[in-house]
Amino acid sequence: MEYGTSIKSNGGNIVMGGGSCTSAGCSAAAYGTGSAGIKIDDNDWGAISINSGNGTIWMWGSASAGNAGIHFKNATLNSGTAGSINLKGSGSFDAGSGQDYNGHGLFFKNSSATAGSGGMTLTGIAADGGMTSTKAISLTGDGSKVYTTNSGAMTVTATNDYAGGFIATESSGDMLGHATLQSGNITLNFSTAGTTTGGLPNIANPAGNLTVNAQASTQGISDGGNTQTISGTTTIDANNLSVSLNNGNFTTGTLTISNARAIEVTNGGALTVGAIAGGTDPISISTKTGNLTLTGAIETTSNSNDALILNAGKNTAAG
Repeated sequence: MEYGTSIKSNGGNIVMGGGSCTSAGCSAAAYGTGSAGIKIDDNDWGAISINSGNGTIWMWGSASAGNAGIHFKNATLNSGTAGSINLKGSGSFDAGSGQDYNGHGLFFKNSSATAGSGGMTLTGIAADGGMTSTKAISLTGDGSKVYTTNSGAMTVTATNDYAGGFIATESSGDMLGHATLQSGNITLNFSTAGTTTGGLPNIANPAGNLTVNAQASTQGISDGGNTQTISGTTTIDANNLSVSLNNGNFTTGTLTISNARAIEVTNGGALTVGAIAGGTDPISISTKTGNLTLTGAIETTSNSNDALILNAGKNTAAG
């Protein structure tokens, strides 16, 4: 799309894809010959906006030649207070390309997507090729945010079958959710046939819950060294792998974990601990400040001396 472009549908749906298309969507992806499947990039000349005015924004793109399935730069998507957004992208990797969007499924640079009560669905598929640089979804530029308002649910499915990453947030200003405006539940589904670790991106949800599902062979769930702030409950299905939420800044109101092995959690504030189901490895749950309140069973089959550690206010001086 040309720089400075604005598309407004005043309640109608905006659909971009390939194959046979209707107002509800398309039968196939838009395929980019030597480019992104769908590219909305102003080339630094003037921002682009797409507003469906309570309708649906629907896009499906598949890249070639080292590009992202859907590529946004200096773009704003907004479906209004009642609308929805559905984006699906498959990346293509080129070893000769040094571009920051190389191989990503969905690529946002200095861009945002805001959906209303209709919710948001993001599906990113990283390129084949075994490269650690490819991401299913990439948010970059220190200002890229995707979020829902008016209690709209957000579902994010990230697939990377090699050693890259699921969802990358480059800087503190790039995130899933919004520190003040996000108001619906967020669900993350991670899937890999390779060795990709489920590192969480920056996430802000001041009025909802977070659910994380480690599917297929995901190599555990970690905080990725990023910041996650969830006002409600964080629920994690670890798929018989580890959970490590102690290297970044993780804060949630309530935590439940199922199908885990080793569990290490350090919460930023007071924490209510629901059901925790570990395996043969130790479990350690702490708060930096504030109380630990136990409301569910904590299960482990570890027989080590440190099989279970609970520590409230670990950063608070005694007395």
